[in-house]
This record gives sequence, C-alpha cells and structure tokens, in this order.
Amino acid sequence: MAANQPSLTPTQAQYVIERMLADRRISRAEVARYVGGLPGEIRALEERLTSLRAATNGGQAPAESAAPARGRAPRRSARPAKRGRKSQATAAVPAWRKLQGSYIGYLRQFPEAKRGKYQRIAKKEGQEAAIIRMKKALGK
Repeated sequence: MAANQPSLTPTQAQYVIERMLADRRISRAEVARYVGGLPGEIRALEERLTSLRAATNGGQAPAESAAPARGRAPRRSARPAKRGRKSQATAAVPAWRKLQGSYIGYLRQFPEAKRGKYQRIAKKEGQEAAIIRMKKALGK
C-alpha cells in the first residue's frame, strides 16, 4: 500500500467494499472481476519468480518449478508481443550517450535565454566544441 493510505484489517476492508457497493461507487461485477483476476495475478508472479530464479542460476532453469502443474495452458496477455528488429548496438553508442549526457548536463546549467548560443555551436561545430565552451563559461 502507498504510504498515505491507512492499512485496513480484513473486517474494515469488507465494510469499505459494502459501503462502496451501497453508494454505487463500485459494482458487484467489478468486485467479481477483481476476485476473478487473482489466479492470473498469481500465475504472472510465479512466472516472474521463475524467470528471476533462472537468471540467478546462470540462465539454467531451476531444478524445482515454482509454478504448480496445471491441466491447461496459462492465459496469454491481451497485448500481443512486440515484434521488430533489435537494434545492433555498436561501441560508438555508449560513447555517444556519454557525450550527449555531458552536453545536456552542462546545457541545463544555463538559463533558457543563453542556451540557444550553445545549441547553435553544437549544431555548427559539434557537441564537443559546445561542451568546451560551456565548461569555460561555467569556470569548470
């Protein structure tokens, strides 16, 4: 629960639900839907635990499965899996990200009125030149 919400006893929770039903803030169908979703939540958590255990075992599946055996296949998510090409990361990507992070970090130290000057330098001469001039202007 969030820090600003009080912890409820089971009796208090039941009272709150009954009041919400009486005040028509929530329907019986919604309560039934939440209760019906518990097995799916449990299954998703068990699958997540299984994958985390596999990750701690060096990619090998654990000897004992955390999910109990069922007679039917688990339900799939309503959203289809994302498809597409994985981007091929090269050695230049981390270097570019570091440079971009430095550039943005220095740029944010200037008021918005003065940022345009350094953005133009970055566009014309490159981010390295803009970083050098921003360091100089900041006395770093």
